[in-house]
Amino acid sequence: MAQERALPPVVARMWGREPVTSRGPRPRLDLAKIVTAAIELADAEGLAGVSMGGVAARVGVATMALYRYVGSKDELLTVMADSAVPEPPARGGLPWRDYLTVWTRANRDLLLERPWLLSLAG
Repeated sequence: MAQERALPPVVARMWGREPVTSRGPRPRLDLAKIVTAAIELADAEGLAGVSMGGVAARVGVATMALYRYVGSKDELLTVMADSAVPEPPARGGLPWRDYLTVWTRANRDLLLERPWLLSLAG
């Protein structure tokens, strides 16, 4: 009998698959607001400036309140990377080589704008 594996909670939140419950207090935040604040910190100060406390202060909650949405700083960094990278540019009828040039330049520009993304790979 195949056993269904559950998604990690932060991935379920990212994909909008978190179970909805009517019990408990209503959430004050959502993952998008938290991630936006974290990305703004990283853009301004680099990854060294991103801390759970700093993000919490930016969104106006206690640090421990963030753990309802992300289980750890590593999870936050994962969601930041996913959210900071845009979709590939539209092909627009370009030949594949020209399109790859456009896409490569878009990636280069993104990494110049957000060099902290390169630090996440290690």
